[in-house]
Amino acid sequence: MSESPLFSIIIPVYNRSSFIKPAIESVIAQSFHNWELLIIDDASTDDTVSVIEHYCSLDSRIHLLKQDFNQERGAARNKGIHFSKGKYICFLDSDDAFCSNHLDCFFYAIEKDNSPTLFFTNSYLVVNDAPKIEKTVPAIEGWNVFDYLLIYTPNPARVCISKSILMEFQFDPTIPGLEDIDLWLRIATVYPLCHLRNYTNIYNVHQGSY
Repeated sequence: MSESPLFSIIIPVYNRSSFIKPAIESVIAQSFHNWELLIIDDASTDDTVSVIEHYCSLDSRIHLLKQDFNQERGAARNKGIHFSKGKYICFLDSDDAFCSNHLDCFFYAIEKDNSPTLFFTNSYLVVNDAPKIEKTVPAIEGWNVFDYLLIYTPNPARVCISKSILMEFQFDPTIPGLEDIDLWLRIATVYPLCHLRNYTNIYNVHQGSY
């Protein structure tokens, strides 16, 4: 019997054939190997699906799910959550990337405390393919958690959440943008947040960014 993945990584994608390859390859390059990758195509009209299918043929941990029509990122991520098998859920946007230590960082934190929580790390920032820099944010300790989230909102690539939490709280599919901060705030009304200071992912800003 195959081992159940500890982490399920969810990527929503729409017409991102020119970006999705580095995102997928950053997951494959993880130093922690017990994961599955669920890529939810939100009815792309370019060749995004064929790119994803190629990677699915190379690695059995990668799975493609398709939306019949475009429903935006919240609905796509919720579909990934529904079909996920991991105990913890990580998110990645199709134009961002994980550093190789991303899942390892969460794994060591979980080993210390596996109670339901929302973990988040720090990001490197890349603007228009310039060299990456550390995206500086303060530690969350000492802050009102809601003030912190509103000012220093973790982008999805920084976040790992116990799946048990996501059985209670999911993305609001009616919100076309900022659906991530809406979910983090609602989770924070019930569950603790754990800020890991490691830099584990790359947040890309470019002409096609939201």
